[in-house]
Amino acid sequence: MRHSWFRPGAGLAALVVLGLLVSVPPVQAQQAGTIKGQVVLDGPVPKPAEIKVTQDPVHCLSKGKLLSDALVVNAKNKGMKWTVVFLVDAADPNKAIPGKGLASKVEIDQPCCMFLPHVAVVGPGQKLIVKNSAPVPHNVNVVGGRLGPNMNPILPPGKELEITADKLKPRLLPINISCSIHNWMKGYVFVLNHPYFAVTDENGNFTIKGVPAGKYRLVTWHEAIGWGDGKSPLKGGGKPVNVAGQLDVGQIKLKLVD
Repeated sequence: MRHSWFRPGAGLAALVVLGLLVSVPPVQAQQAGTIKGQVVLDGPVPKPAEIKVTQDPVHCLSKGKLLSDALVVNAKNKGMKWTVVFLVDAADPNKAIPGKGLASKVEIDQPCCMFLPHVAVVGPGQKLIVKNSAPVPHNVNVVGGRLGPNMNPILPPGKELEITADKLKPRLLPINISCSIHNWMKGYVFVLNHPYFAVTDENGNFTIKGVPAGKYRLVTWHEAIGWGDGKSPLKGGGKPVNVAGQLDVGQIKLKLVD
């Protein structure tokens, strides 16, 4: 099984989720849990690649050199930023998991020729806003495939693109976004049918709160690696977890399938 994503070298052959843990308040032990963990690189930390800026260099380089955000690893603890972590039902990965409490919108900006955040997740009822706070124009090439949306508008300085919730259909693959004017700019948006997800921070840490009791698979996806265990959720990928007041603690090695 091969993936279409960028294939890293041998030193990037695995992700590791450390300290996976569910902590549940005693009164609500059978109602909800919190899953915490850390995604780290299993191998040497690569040097960030410098981006060759070929358009609008005065603005794009106004805050310093641009470095690729395809693989951002903390050299001190090997934590991997921009990893998507989410749950799927253990029996049916397409089954919605009941939940609420999300904000009305998710925002992505382009302040200095990079998408921020580089990876985002949209949950039920949320709309997506892509802003351009830069003094130069951008375009937003949204490629959502069969489920959509598919659009490619120009965004002048100060303008934004709004994609309403009804146009964001849940799926287990990310929507690609890019800017053709600045061809190094790329980003990803997952659309899920529940609120139990996270994107890892600069230390590779994540927290998923308020998970209802039940049996799930914990799934990870990273741009440079693909699925953490080499299998998509539709093929049974992910680490089985049982949220019923307690979860076994340990390491989860998520190896690539060649």
